Amino acid sequence: MVMDHFSDPAAVERYTTATPQRVPGYADLHRMALVLLSEKAPKKVLSQTFRSLPSNDARR
Repeated sequence: MVMDHFSDPAAVERYTTATPQRVPGYADLHRMALVLLSEKAPKKVLSQTFRSLPSNDARR
């Protein structure tokens, strides 16, 4: 099952490091989601949910 991969720490690590390298605009997608959410969601919710955003250097 797909969910089995998320119980494997090595698979999770590969996902978090490989996905930004494989998906063009990954960091920008997250930034745009934050912009759109910030238009509607209370700041308190956003500050608790998004502690940091991926940097542009994540794909390099």
